Amino acid sequence: MVKTISLPDFKKIVDDTTLSDIEKYDKLYDNISDILLKNHKNALPYIDVYFDYVNIQKIDKYMGLAYMKYGIFHFYDANYDKALQYYILADKYMSREVEWSYKIAPKVNIAMVYRRTGQERKALTIYKEALEDIDENNIKVEHCQVHISCVDPYITIKEYDAAENAVSDIKADMALLEAQIAKTELRAPFSGRLGLRNVSLGAYISPNTIITSLQNLSQLKMDVTVPEKYASSIRIGDNMNCKVAGVDKPFNARVIAIEPNIDETTRNLKIRALIQNPTTSLIPGAYVKVDIQLKEIPNAIMIPSNAVIPDDRTTRIVVTDSSKAKFIPVEIGVRTDKEVQVLSGLHAGDTVLVSGLLQVKPGMPVKITKTSTRVIAH
Repeated sequence: MVKTISLPDFKKIVDDTTLSDIEKYDKLYDNISDILLKNHKNALPYIDVYFDYVNIQKIDKYMGLAYMKYGIFHFYDANYDKALQYYILADKYMSREVEWSYKIAPKVNIAMVYRRTGQERKALTIYKEALEDIDENNIKVEHCQVHISCVDPYITIKEYDAAENAVSDIKADMALLEAQIAKTELRAPFSGRLGLRNVSLGAYISPNTIITSLQNLSQLKMDVTVPEKYASSIRIGDNMNCKVAGVDKPFNARVIAIEPNIDETTRNLKIRALIQNPTTSLIPGAYVKVDIQLKEIPNAIMIPSNAVIPDDRTTRIVVTDSSKAKFIPVEIGVRTDKEVQVLSGLHAGDTVLVSGLLQVKPGMPVKITKTSTRVIAH
């Protein structure tokens, strides 16, 4: 405990050249604290001397401590308005201080003024701010309890704990209210375009009520079935050219998944592709026409499909040899919707008849009215 000194001796500390400024601050401060606890009515002249000294140096922490002592003096004198004014000034200076333990003290004292004047809600609000600072900055709670004891000797640790518990209860109530408010809002799990609303304002809804639809149109998935004979030619990562009715520009789709089995009923293989749709011009559910490039066959000979004459034993076509019709057997490869590939039996430069085939017989003279040359590489 610091021994109380007289005011003249107190003033001599200021003029003591053997002490550093920091030692003077601490010694003056400790003496004032002792006087306030023993007989606060005698403390005002001491506080004035202390304030005049620290006011010369303009150090925020010690200016704040001086205002704190003025606040404590008026608090003990039951002049709570004056005490609050000085505590607010102390908080202003202390808020600039780097040591968090000093920043907390004015808040605690302000809360005690509100508590003494019956403003419990304000007191709890300030307590909450102080406790948040304690939690965030790992300040020892005992240090804050010492500040409370200095301000109000009648406050016990039990009362402090009760106030802290009250703040915790308020925090819990606030969190519960925030959670309940959050449940009144509907938040989409992803961004997209909303469909038509299925409910009206004021209607009661349940978790099973469908309010509207939500579509992410930036990319779309497409399921396509292809004949089983093309199953070995399709790989994940292959590209497909897609066309949609009403949309002039074709789209590119990339195969992202392939069904591991073939449908026993249709003998088709299902594949899934992804279409990037940044302009959102495609609409989910639209019918898509797909062109799949299975493989490249350089210098493939393609002829119109109506030029092929199938029979029981072989597939034949009609060519002209010296202006006479000649039936030759051919082996057919890949088919498209309008053309077929000839694997053997036909050579580049041969002339193939595509019309009047029912009237033509082997060796019959043929008059060519129109020709076209088509050698297509696929």
